[in-house]
Amino acid sequence: MTVWLYPLAVVRAAAQFVLAVVGLVLLLVAVLCVLLTGPLLGIPAILTTRWWPDLTRRFGSWSAVRIDRPYRQLRESAGFRVLWKWLISDPATYRDAAWMLLEPLVGGIILLPAVLTPVAVAGAVIPVSGWWFGIADPGSRALLVAACFAVATVGVVTAPALVRVHAKWTRVLLFPTRTTVRVHQLEETRSEALESEAREVRRIERDLHDGAQARLIGVGMTIGAAERAFDRDPDRAKELLLKARESTALAVRELRDLVRGILPPVLSERGLGDAVRALVLEQRLACETQIDLPGRLPLAVESAAYFAIAEVLTNVAKHAGAGTVWVDLVFTGESLRIVVMDDGCGGANVAVGSGLHGIERRLAAFDGTFTLTSPPGGPTMVTMEIPCALSSPRTCTSSEKA
Repeated sequence: MTVWLYPLAVVRAAAQFVLAVVGLVLLLVAVLCVLLTGPLLGIPAILTTRWWPDLTRRFGSWSAVRIDRPYRQLRESAGFRVLWKWLISDPATYRDAAWMLLEPLVGGIILLPAVLTPVAVAGAVIPVSGWWFGIADPGSRALLVAACFAVATVGVVTAPALVRVHAKWTRVLLFPTRTTVRVHQLEETRSEALESEAREVRRIERDLHDGAQARLIGVGMTIGAAERAFDRDPDRAKELLLKARESTALAVRELRDLVRGILPPVLSERGLGDAVRALVLEQRLACETQIDLPGRLPLAVESAAYFAIAEVLTNVAKHAGAGTVWVDLVFTGESLRIVVMDDGCGGANVAVGSGLHGIERRLAAFDGTFTLTSPPGGPTMVTMEIPCALSSPRTCTSSEKA
């Protein structure tokens, strides 16, 4: 550690001790506000007290001890009652209160040598002539000055370690619990799933409006024109009816493509194994599949897995420059494990582009995991796991090339 960081650690320790004392006062004021006025002044009081733990979390991050914020998410449109319920029901509120109550004592004990350092330095540099702290004897004064220098030296030397120990103690109460982390993950995945669903609904609506709906409206107009031309120009009416029949066939084809994009019929009727084999047959690359599924999985899991595989294969075809792709599906008893590997150029990155990141979000809604290994030069291997159980015992095991 650089020399100048030692006195800086002393300053941090002193600041944290002052912060603890002010925080205790604020806690007492907040408790009084809650008891006397309820949510009227309790809401701003609790929100104000959260500033102090947040400052301490920042001190912890400066000490290389990560302390995340544990508070639950709040909808932007939440009203007064919802805000009050959100604050009162959040376990982090009570953990903050416990920390603010204990911090002056526990933190003071941990940081005591560093906190006493400024006092010891001040005592050591006071002129030793004359009366000093009521001690007139020069020998006693010299001994006391030496003691002050010793205390200051110990405080400066131990300050960085004490600050880290204090940050670890702070982490005990101010770090999110496993339950809180899990709730945050579920809230994020639920939000992403809802956003994804909304985007999918808008896409379907747009495809219907611009595709089949417009074509069917055109069919209706063509049939109307054929009705008007039926008596005076039968040949023209026949031509219009043929045109309407062709447009109807195109509309049906577009609807089938749209349905296939939502839920492929082979997936709902035959299961994930057959759907993946049909998907592989449509690829331009040489594909080898190894499928070991002892039964049907929940339809939502099959749908997520199918579209995840489809997206990975699309990325391989567009960017990998691969000649062969291997797709392995196996049910381990507790989860569906999918491995897609290609012999392409490698260098894939989840952070670049939205395709792979979209797969990661899709699987997160099922507590699934997404792992990408893609060194420059290849090969690229994508491993996906989705926790699930079998919904029916039909056997689907095969290995084939396409």
